[in-house]
Amino acid sequence: MITTGRRPLALLAAAALALAAALSPGPAAAQDFSPRILVDEAVITGWELDQRQRFLALLGVPGDLAREAENSLIDDRLRQLAARRAGLKLTPAQIRAGMEEFAARANLSADELIAILAQAGIAETTFRDFVDAGLLWRELVRARFVPRLQGAGDADVDRALALEVPRGPVQRVLLSEILLPGGRNAEAARLAATLRGEAAFAAAARERSLAPSAANGGRIDWTPAAYLPPQVAQALAGLTPGQVSQPVNTATGVAIYLLRGLETIATPTPRVTSVEYATVLLPAAAAAAEAARLRAGARTCDDLWRLTQGGPDRVAVERRLLSNTPVEIAAELARLDPGEASTRLSRGGAVVFLMLCDRRLDSGLPPSREAVREQVILQRLEGSARIWLAELRAAANIRRR
Repeated sequence: MITTGRRPLALLAAAALALAAALSPGPAAAQDFSPRILVDEAVITGWELDQRQRFLALLGVPGDLAREAENSLIDDRLRQLAARRAGLKLTPAQIRAGMEEFAARANLSADELIAILAQAGIAETTFRDFVDAGLLWRELVRARFVPRLQGAGDADVDRALALEVPRGPVQRVLLSEILLPGGRNAEAARLAATLRGEAAFAAAARERSLAPSAANGGRIDWTPAAYLPPQVAQALAGLTPGQVSQPVNTATGVAIYLLRGLETIATPTPRVTSVEYATVLLPAAAAAAEAARLRAGARTCDDLWRLTQGGPDRVAVERRLLSNTPVEIAAELARLDPGEASTRLSRGGAVVFLMLCDRRLDSGLPPSREAVREQVILQRLEGSARIWLAELRAAANIRRR
């Protein structure tokens, strides 16, 4: 499910009013219940597409919202159809608990969020259906994959523990990346096996990668190994400069990495467990001036809400485990202290104003074997879920009208 961050109630309400004015459709469009997309036997109406687009806009989701709304509704239908085939159905109490859980991410109750959604012309059923699909999928994935993954063996745990950052001198890595859509593991494996040299890797990154680094040939600057997501660090273990990693399932797709350099530094680096960060998309033409304004006025991420209120910029605040943070964002955050910002990334032609809100470090004690075993299972579970959804989409009969 989508993370909303911690947007204050008053600002969410104001955003809802602005959204309602900006996206106010005519009476006919508001009641467009004609089928627009068929996913096997399931129907997506024009009204649902409009509702999901409004919902994503209120949550601050970047990019082409019409396309995002279509893709997210198709994925939800696939999840619901899979649940129906498995005989899985949620009770009203379970759905309500899920709505409360989602609203709590913005420090709201479900009723408060429902009222804000109504201001933006978003029906309660839109929120409920969104939560229902997410909860069904979570239960399906757990039932399908957890029994298979419970046996994370001692060898898996030993490998993960071997990647724990020592308390003495640590390493920095110089990487290039290629990020493909989730589920394209076979394509990623072919690239990993055939790409030779930085020039070839850079050319493939410019042509195929979805990451913001694509325009720069996939290059990422020096990054402490301690700040890399664990699954990325594991893929890099044992590589020498010039080698390409095996595919890695990340939070945003499937990636491969070229190790361009490796350096040992004397200063110990504490291991990061989670990060909280804010992003604001800035129009490229005015990015320098707007970034300077935000840097001058924002000491914390909360200040960004005030500074962008009423304008076209959207603020998204997320707290993620480092293992679930897109590697290009993790690499940029590695350069920052809380309250500092970067404008080195881009997305969809816009410049990303990226501010580090908070960084949580480990206690300095080695993790228990059981904690590492749980982390290994979670990482495999996330990867299995992405691949399964991609398989469901590939097998479905999706028709647009």
